[in-house]
Amino acid sequence: MKTAEQRVIYLEKQNKLLTRQTAQLQKVINQLSRRVLIVERQATNTYHIARLNEGKVTQLQNTARLSEGKVSKLQSLIESWRRR
Repeated sequence: MKTAEQRVIYLEKQNKLLTRQTAQLQKVINQLSRRVLIVERQATNTYHIARLNEGKVTQLQNTARLSEGKVSKLQSLIESWRRR
């Protein structure tokens, strides 16, 4: 009879331990879930910033091409004035 009681006591202790460990694991899971959400938001923000930067680079490239065209025109004008 005593061994059955000891077994019940042992199982109750194990149950308490497992319940405590489950609660701890749930806390860790919740923390990790929050961190994942933060990282996902950061990744999304970084992606959008990269897209904006791509647009800025394209604008700068277009401006550079326009400037090159203006420089070429000015050089041509200078050359034509020198020939006069």
